[in-house]
Amino acid sequence: GFSIAIFAGDIGNSRVLALDPAGALIASIPSLGKIIAMPDANSDGLPDSITTVIEKLNRPHGLAFRCAPDCLLYIAETHQVAEYYYDLNTRQAKFKRLIASVPDGGNHITRSLIFRPAPYDSQLLISIGSSCNVCDEVDDRRAKIMVTDVNEVKLILAEFAIGLRNSVFMAIHPVTGNIWATEMGRDLLGDDIPPDEINIIDGPSIGRSDSDESSRSGSETLQGRMTDSKRCGGNSAAPERNQTEASPAALLVESRTPQKSFLFLLPARRSLGAGGEEK
Repeated sequence: GFSIAIFAGDIGNSRVLALDPAGALIASIPSLGKIIAMPDANSDGLPDSITTVIEKLNRPHGLAFRCAPDCLLYIAETHQVAEYYYDLNTRQAKFKRLIASVPDGGNHITRSLIFRPAPYDSQLLISIGSSCNVCDEVDDRRAKIMVTDVNEVKLILAEFAIGLRNSVFMAIHPVTGNIWATEMGRDLLGDDIPPDEINIIDGPSIGRSDSDESSRSGSETLQGRMTDSKRCGGNSAAPERNQTEASPAALLVESRTPQKSFLFLLPARRSLGAGGEEK
């Protein structure tokens, strides 16, 4: 009974999808520098209209909503994360404040967002990929998931999870509340080497010192993890790999009942832009 059909065409290279609090589908289009809304009020599987929520952004990617009490939209551009007032009637966004400045550019230009589940639902996670294929990072915010509490007057960007080369998509498991994150392995060793990962991240609460070992997150991988020498060494032998493993490029977790949860993995091959950045 499963089928797939085109919902909206000719909108550009859409990247991140989110539902606004009224149920309208919102999409980021980094190449066009804008966010669009595609409501489907009559549920016929086609958008009633396609409107621009906001434009003239710097390669926007991550999206997150929070309504407490005002309805706010959080947008991650390649150089910053900002908070916007969001009008549910007009589906227009208006700048409210800067949440965090993040390192710009590099091979990984996307910044992804997700709010933690209650009781930490004011904590916004920001995934920042590495600046290169394989290197020692100069900016210590790279190759990590960072976190900030949007309820605080003085916003502090803290370390949440480390050792994550490029976690482009994140999701919250609807039953356990765990954070699931994709992880793209290094390039230029072949299409399937190293295998990409889905990680279940057990992160800390915000505010712990970077020197406190308990602030380092633990993670459980759903696919075999390679050693550092195999991950980074250009001449290392290829690791053994189960040929049934997927290389996930997107992740969605959906629950229809409290007893059942569904995980959808969308395998895809990565592509590189003209400047070597991953798409």
